Amino acid sequence: MQSSRQLNVLWGVVFVGIAAFVLLNALGNIPEGLYDIFVRVLPAVLIFAGLSIILPSRVPLGTILALIITVLVTAGVALTAFSNQSGQFQDGQQQIIDQTISDSVTLLQINIQTLDTDVEIRVSDTARTISGEFVGSVESDLTLDYAEDAEGRGTFTFSETPLRDFPILENIGRGRLELLIPADLPLALAFDGDTGNTLLDMSTISLERLNVSSADGNIGVTLPEYMPLSPNAAEQPGNIIAENGDVTVFVPDSVSVRFELNRQGSGIDPQFDDIRYLYLVGDVLEARDYADAELSLRYIITAPSGQIAIESLP
Repeated sequence: MQSSRQLNVLWGVVFVGIAAFVLLNALGNIPEGLYDIFVRVLPAVLIFAGLSIILPSRVPLGTILALIITVLVTAGVALTAFSNQSGQFQDGQQQIIDQTISDSVTLLQINIQTLDTDVEIRVSDTARTISGEFVGSVESDLTLDYAEDAEGRGTFTFSETPLRDFPILENIGRGRLELLIPADLPLALAFDGDTGNTLLDMSTISLERLNVSSADGNIGVTLPEYMPLSPNAAEQPGNIIAENGDVTVFVPDSVSVRFELNRQGSGIDPQFDDIRYLYLVGDVLEARDYADAELSLRYIITAPSGQIAIESLP
């Protein structure tokens, strides 16, 4: 009898909670994405109903056990659904990029921030123009901005941030960003991505500085045959960071590079041509002609759980 009273009280709390949530949503006090999650997990109430009837008479603390099992099953189903959906490419939102750069600009700064998006950046066929396209989820809030200052610096910013804290499940998915940048203008590129593969073809770019960071995804970078003109370029090496992914750097034969590796004890040996590079104490790969080269670069590569590969280009 005591167990029956406890079950009745628990069911009363469950039904009052459901009714209150529905009422708050009707009054516009519940985020749309959160209500979407609520509707999707509502069938878990049926699981709890069945278990709360079967278990209490058979095992101690059966009602509590029913609640725990229901929560675990619901969480597992939700995580599976989210994982499956996040792997799908979305095309609900499209953003064309077409930005002209004035003749007064002598240095272009490009800042890019993305979420679950594959990114490809390469040289443009059109001088003094940044162009491209983003295709992805309507759950992404996009910001495009361009400004020029009196010192001849142009700053282009592309930022992808979550539209809301609780996205609608069917709208979750991966995006694609393609960006074409000018080759005839010295530029600095800063990229920060959450998830997705990143491919940067800088082979004909006047690249003054490169900072690339990805939380989850592989990074591929092709370096240019270009010596940075910035006075502090030698003291401030570029950074390539793949927190959970591989890093592959393609280096022209005419370019000598010193790569300072940060593998954080992963135990994954770097891949490189030992005819061209020396492996030095301190986890450093240095071109054999680095000290005497006319065109030399420095990069710090961080890959705690992935493969670092240095490939040569003829």
